[in-house]
Amino acid sequence: MQELAWKSRAGFEMILGFLGRFTADYGEIRLPLPSGIELHSILRSSMAYDVKKETRQDFMIRVINAEKLLTVIRLPESCSFVIKVTDEMIPENNGCFRVESRNMGEAASGAEELGNIVTCCDEKPDLAVSERALGQLASGAVSLREALLRPDAELFSNEALLTRVFVRKDLFILDHF
Repeated sequence: MQELAWKSRAGFEMILGFLGRFTADYGEIRLPLPSGIELHSILRSSMAYDVKKETRQDFMIRVINAEKLLTVIRLPESCSFVIKVTDEMIPENNGCFRVESRNMGEAASGAEELGNIVTCCDEKPDLAVSERALGQLASGAVSLREALLRPDAELFSNEALLTRVFVRKDLFILDHF
């Protein structure tokens, strides 16, 4: 199966029921699902133990403008932290950035402005990451705890807040290359 879509639990169950009709014809059905769906928890079948899970993250993400990316990530209310970004290919991404949720400071051009307030700074960072780790954190491919297992991510302070900022999200990128 290449593509599928559902709108509700009933729709998802109908897809699974439809695929179940082919068990006599096919020894195996491959079903691409978002990372957050655990079929073992959903299936109500004696064959549920035959389900095998394979995780593939074949998509690529590249941070082109770290400062701009930090203005659009979703932040908790009244949030402020400093992040140091290192990029071997794009020198403009290198630096320390203070990131504040919009409600913590004055909007530069009026209250209607959207996005986080991001400014370059010389402060000690709460978190230091490469642009690769930042891309994974911002997209939700990994949580902060998972990113810290990487050699290019280091936490210095503000762990409780950054754990709420950088959470794992269900990814619906299923186009593999």
